Amino acid sequence: MNHIDTKIFFISILFTFLVVVFCGDFLYSSFINQIIFFSIPLIWPGLAHGSLDIDSAKRKKLIKNRNQLLIFLLIYISIPVTFFLLWVAYSNLSFLIFMFLSAIHFGISDQSNLKNSKIFKYLEIFIRGFLVICIPLEFHPQETKLIFNFLLAEQSFIQILEQYNDIFLFLIILSSIILLGYCLLKNKNIIIFEILLIFFCFSFFKPLVSFFIYFCFLHSTRHLINEKQQLKINTKTLVLKTIPMTIICLIPLFIAVIFPNLFFETLNFSYINYIFIGLACLTISHILLINFLKDSQTSG
Repeated sequence: MNHIDTKIFFISILFTFLVVVFCGDFLYSSFINQIIFFSIPLIWPGLAHGSLDIDSAKRKKLIKNRNQLLIFLLIYISIPVTFFLLWVAYSNLSFLIFMFLSAIHFGISDQSNLKNSKIFKYLEIFIRGFLVICIPLEFHPQETKLIFNFLLAEQSFIQILEQYNDIFLFLIILSSIILLGYCLLKNKNIIIFEILLIFFCFSFFKPLVSFFIYFCFLHSTRHLINEKQQLKINTKTLVLKTIPMTIICLIPLFIAVIFPNLFFETLNFSYINYIFIGLACLTISHILLINFLKDSQTSG
């Protein structure tokens, strides 16, 4: 295997490292600058990596006809809408559920499929998933807590998360020692390299930058490459398939940014908070679908 996704992740870390060295003051001066800097990869492959979910569902026989397609779409759309309403009403609980689902999703989606041992497979899923959550809170607590606040998590709730974060970090370190020892024995050096890259990415870069690097250049890229192989299509077809759903997802975002009063004039918080919470909620259906498909694929 050429591990092109790992190489892309590694190159993106090197490139961003140079940007931080020479232009770090500008990049870190505001979250807006960071979003603008990553705007293109956030759209493709970032946003685009979920646009093949219908094809993935068809491939796994979840959709066999038009009626099933309609039911699938109704469920797929109703999940993020419902979760958004719950997030507004019960922000702490919804935020916690979202973080947990995201961690499991990252772990399952990016694992290296250690088929010979379920124990080490689950260790890898745990390490990969919760490194992304726990390392920023440990190395960049102020910036991370600011992002959590932005997503409506209350300060008292974040303090509780900080206390449990130490426990998770201890478990991650212990699990990593066990997994890395196993990988050395089985000559699975690529797993060691990737975990070290993830650790460096989230410890060195500030949380939003590190997440964008990981999300765009490892997680999304790996998913698209996997779907390309599973669907047996070429790169051109892959890109063309992602365009329609990506545009559809971008339309409400652009409308909300240009005409915020159409949607948010009665809300107490800044509409920007709700835009990003809405984007987070849009990923819930994708997370549940891909976790199910990956689990059935590795179990079968």
